[in-house]
Amino acid sequence: MSSTHVETVQRIYDGIAKGDVGTLVEAMHEDIEWIEPDGAPGVGAMEKGSGVYRGRDDVLGRMFGRLGDYWHDFTANPDTYIDGGDYVVVLGHLRARAPETGEPAEAPTAHVFRFENDQIVWWRCYEDTALLHKAKGADL
Repeated sequence: MSSTHVETVQRIYDGIAKGDVGTLVEAMHEDIEWIEPDGAPGVGAMEKGSGVYRGRDDVLGRMFGRLGDYWHDFTANPDTYIDGGDYVVVLGHLRARAPETGEPAEAPTAHVFRFENDQIVWWRCYEDTALLHKAKGADL
């Protein structure tokens, strides 16, 4: 039923674009493992595992709950959905504005969703964090 997974992921991005995370919340397993790149702006230190969030409440509170503090006008823009059965890969780009500098940021992304029993149990983001740090004023 992987096409169902792709449709679910499409609805998630559509909802987030409208400011509604309800579809994402419904699709997330309560014990989801959500992995952002270590050291990405807003994630934490450059230490291994600093971008790991465990459980729906942790993802919603510590990641989504702080997103507005680290980025203004944040959007995740999917370009391509790849059906991998229990995995859905989304290739796209993110756009935001750094509050510290007002500079726009754009970076290519790959998001990987893993489903079990129609719920997302694992999510991973791959992105060019150097582009994001540069928009925030880092001297790279």
